[in-house]
Amino acid sequence: MKQRRLILNPLLAIAVTFLLAILVSPAMADEHNGNVIPLTDADNGRTLDIPQGSYLTISLKENPTTGATLFAKHSFGLKLISDTYQETPNPRGWTGVGGTHTWMFKAKGTGDQQFSAVNRRIWEPITGEEDTFVVHLHVIKA
Repeated sequence: MKQRRLILNPLLAIAVTFLLAILVSPAMADEHNGNVIPLTDADNGRTLDIPQGSYLTISLKENPTTGATLFAKHSFGLKLISDTYQETPNPRGWTGVGGTHTWMFKAKGTGDQQFSAVNRRIWEPITGEEDTFVVHLHVIKA
């Protein structure tokens, strides 16, 4: 009898690994130290003191169906753990319904760190009138 060997397609293996990372990362943050700091649109402009090793989630409203996307950037002391978008549940037939874009970070470096996001359509020139979100973090050695 001839044995068959399972040969995984490398792309399939990468896709499965990526999906597991997305699903497991938030749970891992809770396991590490239980210190997850949630930030939302209401925290725009804040400056926070947080301990090194803390996890933070930043959840902002976004509606990419209009062409406007959140372009985010962060300082090197913040390690990106996950980046997800969840559409808001909507009645059948509705189009153009937005959702929430959520990033999870681990505060790895100490000192001053920053996260910022600009909501804009990539094909339009930057005018300075775009909606922006900025949070300043002072990461204290744990």
